[in-house]
Amino acid sequence: MKVLLVSHSFEENSRATYSPNVPYSLGLAYIASFLETKGHEVDILWLDTFDFSCSHKLILSKIDEFKPEVLGIQMFSMNRVSSRRLIEHCSEKYPNLKLVIGGIHASIMADQIVKRYRNVVVVVGEGEITFSELLSVFENGYSLDNIKGLVYWENGKIVKTEERELNYNLDSLPHPKHEAFFDFEPERTTAHIITSRGCPFKCSFCCLHIISKRKYRVRNIDEVIKEIVDLKIKYPRLKTIQIHDDNFTLNNNRVIDFCKKIIALNLDIDFIASGTIKPVSEEMLYYMEKAGFKKLMFGLETGAEKLMVNTRKGIKKKDAEALFYKLKKHDFLITTFLMVGFPGENEDTVNETISFVKKLQRIKYNYIVGIGKLWVYPGTEIYQIMKNENRISDDYWLLDGDVPYFTVELDLDTLKEFESKMLDHLSILRIFTFKGFIHHFLSMPLVILKFLMGNKYLIISIIVEGIKINFPSLYPKLRKLYQSIRGKNLNA
Repeated sequence: MKVLLVSHSFEENSRATYSPNVPYSLGLAYIASFLETKGHEVDILWLDTFDFSCSHKLILSKIDEFKPEVLGIQMFSMNRVSSRRLIEHCSEKYPNLKLVIGGIHASIMADQIVKRYRNVVVVVGEGEITFSELLSVFENGYSLDNIKGLVYWENGKIVKTEERELNYNLDSLPHPKHEAFFDFEPERTTAHIITSRGCPFKCSFCCLHIISKRKYRVRNIDEVIKEIVDLKIKYPRLKTIQIHDDNFTLNNNRVIDFCKKIIALNLDIDFIASGTIKPVSEEMLYYMEKAGFKKLMFGLETGAEKLMVNTRKGIKKKDAEALFYKLKKHDFLITTFLMVGFPGENEDTVNETISFVKKLQRIKYNYIVGIGKLWVYPGTEIYQIMKNENRISDDYWLLDGDVPYFTVELDLDTLKEFESKMLDHLSILRIFTFKGFIHHFLSMPLVILKFLMGNKYLIISIIVEGIKINFPSLYPKLRKLYQSIRGKNLNA
């Protein structure tokens, strides 16, 4: 069958700025390659970073050109509105087009979706095998009820088939369809891969456990290496690989094995990865640096001890300090993810976070790009708190509002105030602003200057951020001018 897989525009509030190397959807890439091994013709449109109008036009144009028999829509909470618009449009204009909805939001809110859109089928959880079996049913006209992992509407009611078990043999899956993203963007020099799936933790703000059941499953390292080598051969322009595992560093020995094999191949590729605060061994960091890891990202979330407990991450301040003393010996660019607005957040916890993160920065400077205000996703502990306080209901997800922030204890203005305060004190991007210069640069000038000497390429970003904040009316004009010049150069 002809299948078009799409991910529609994210809401503007959470939409990443498009760049040639922006991360792409490995979920769609894996499903596409798996379906192709079964003889289906598959195309992908990944448009998360495009605005709604542009994204919508591109999808409809592709439908008219490609003429798919099945449209698969990846639905996140942040693109659920654009996805619903697409469902509504296609239901009216293409009545014979079969609509299959997947993704983490669709998996959690499947009942709601099929009750509203009774012509769709929702694939719950990881979709490769389920989608493939569903296409066989579409081709042969069999009943859906024998396929595990589906939710659909039939005979006036919601039908849920038996739950699909997790795939523990990830090596049975073909490598994802990277070419869909490299061919779409000729300037792309960064590939994105996963070496494992799942996370054993259940953080209060995360809904991944609903899909992965807190089960950590790994690919064979030799298969991962083969994927990387294949990418380098097919795309000689490849310079960087970002690893998007939910928990890449969970098994230190496995990471060391990976690194040793990468070192032996001498591929001249830089690596980026994220990991947990613990466990992190000295040996693992040594081999990661030798293998070409340039940037490591860690989920700290907060520097307030009581909030650390409430997030269920299983870490304490002493764990973060121990990590940063180990990192001090290495040349990685370090980023820590921080959020504001957890239950119990107040002026004191914000100040505690600022004080603690500055302490870490003096040990080993970490590059704070932004502070996330706590978003609320269905299926999380945070969402349940909001529901218990009658601040939200499941009906919200059928409205057109953005993904909400957690505002049970703090209003949005206060969250923004705390966010700005933390950035002024912790982000190098603010040092060309008055508050950032006073609170961040002057608090550790030698540390920051040393960091900048080793990362000169960041200076442009710092200048741009300074213009954006100090000259808000001038910034859009300069940005438009830059995009115009860049567009002319690309077309030359």
